Amino acid sequence: MNNIRKIFRALIGISDTPERTALAFAIGTFIGFSPLIGLHTILGIAVALLFRLNRVAVLVGVWTNVPWITVPFYGFATWFGVQLMGLPQGVELPTVGIRQ
Repeated sequence: MNNIRKIFRALIGISDTPERTALAFAIGTFIGFSPLIGLHTILGIAVALLFRLNRVAVLVGVWTNVPWITVPFYGFATWFGVQLMGLPQGVELPTVGIRQ
């Protein structure tokens, strides 16, 4: 159990500067937008190891932009925004996929 904690702390512990962590996230985001679906994670880890960047920051950037995450994320963000702000008077969201 102690070894697992050490490994977890080594992965999560960020000893980089905020600028370097932001760079790692930005590179991960860039990789996440690439058309090489299925290779995002492998590319992210390879780039992180090659440039000695924080692997967690790179992978978070990669995983926030893969297609199977973005559709539910934007759907939730839209729903949450409507719940938080409400819709203007007289405006309705279109029903998608519901047959009457």
